[in-house]
Amino acid sequence: MNMEKKLVTVDYSLSLEEMIRAGKYFHVNLTPSEISQPKPQSKTVQQVNIEFVEFNQNCEMQTMLNKFDNDGLRPASLPEFLALGAQYPKLQEEFVITTLAAVEKRNFVNFKMVMEMGEDRLIPCLTTADNKRLLFWAAFDGEYRPGFLFACVRKNTA
Repeated sequence: MNMEKKLVTVDYSLSLEEMIRAGKYFHVNLTPSEISQPKPQSKTVQQVNIEFVEFNQNCEMQTMLNKFDNDGLRPASLPEFLALGAQYPKLQEEFVITTLAAVEKRNFVNFKMVMEMGEDRLIPCLTTADNKRLLFWAAFDGEYRPGFLFACVRKNTA
């Protein structure tokens, strides 16, 4: 898939809650209590180009990170990802978009064959349901299944 880059303006002075509110989502299932995303040293507002990577087969997280690295990319930070959602609301009507930079571990109930407590990772996703925009943190067990676009940024930028 060859999708054009999206230029986004990221305002790092906003709180995580303000960044989420700027997206005007119909539903948000979780707001992380703490985020360890680095802030830029110089400017509080920066522009970055978001590029998209799609995998056509199942693969593990380290394989995905290696591909990003080999292509000169890094996963979009959570502020960059949220800016993308806020500035390009129609994009998530076409694709499910995520980033691996904001993976966090949480204890939560995992609904597999048997309900059990698990310590899985959560990744933020932008999608729609019933034509309503959603931001949700989805369970990620470290193995990717096709159907998502991963938001990335060139390493030599912000």
